[in-house]
Amino acid sequence: MNIQKLAAVLIDYDNIYVTLINQYDYSRSKARAKTVRIIGNLLSHMEEDMGVSPIIRQAFADWSLYPDILNELSIMGFRVVHVKGVTGKNSADIELSLSLQEVMLTRPDMDVLIVVAGDRDYLPIAQRVQEKAKRIAFYSFERSLSGDIKELVGKENCFYIDPETNDVLREPKKKPPSSKLSSTKSPPKLDRSQESAMRAALEADREYGPKFGSVKLSGFLVDRLAKALPEKSHLERKDIFSSLVDHGLIKLNTESDVHGMDFTVFRVELNHPLVKKLAHQKKKKARSRKARS
Repeated sequence: MNIQKLAAVLIDYDNIYVTLINQYDYSRSKARAKTVRIIGNLLSHMEEDMGVSPIIRQAFADWSLYPDILNELSIMGFRVVHVKGVTGKNSADIELSLSLQEVMLTRPDMDVLIVVAGDRDYLPIAQRVQEKAKRIAFYSFERSLSGDIKELVGKENCFYIDPETNDVLREPKKKPPSSKLSSTKSPPKLDRSQESAMRAALEADREYGPKFGSVKLSGFLVDRLAKALPEKSHLERKDIFSSLVDHGLIKLNTESDVHGMDFTVFRVELNHPLVKKLAHQKKKKARSRKARS
């Protein structure tokens, strides 16, 4: 393939490495080796399938944690950018976004800007890139790629890393149909997304219900539900929440502020058998963690 387009690729190293450990249960040594292999496969995909030449290559992390990786990345043509981490968290997303904006403003010859990460922290820079009529693409794991990012940049600019084979996929692997809420059985069955949404609603109800009598819906949808279902878009999350309302697990009401403006609130139906079951499971897990500590 004749490569004519130029690209800048910026990698949030922790986004790959930590996800392999926390979400896919790889050991640290296997995760390190797999991360390097994945990065190599990503570069090949960019050249062979996207038809771009990634001439700007940067990788962001607290490199004091990964000194043995530096030589490998250097050989692969990457400039490493050190980001100091504190208590398991670093500001790689901020530094990466700033560098991406610098590339966008100083290198108009770059046809494609590529981010190897996928959480919602990269929404602002993705919006800036699109405002400049530039193409931006994301590579990430299916569980890590934000639904809001997919909605913003389009599915054609999202690529999925297979954690087993290290390959890059155009579409996520197909899953068997998930169970749906049943209207004939009590308690109804929840699929994985509905259960995550229900747990988030229950936690919010426990925190704000005793103080304010209810939970403000708009804040919950944008904040807590987005954290519970990061792979879903905002509209998809709203549909999942509505399914819980339709089956009587959550009750909506309308209230007014001091200025007479209406807003929607909710409370969880704590006496519902399924809600009781989820609450019991949460307490059981908490006791188990306390016993191990």
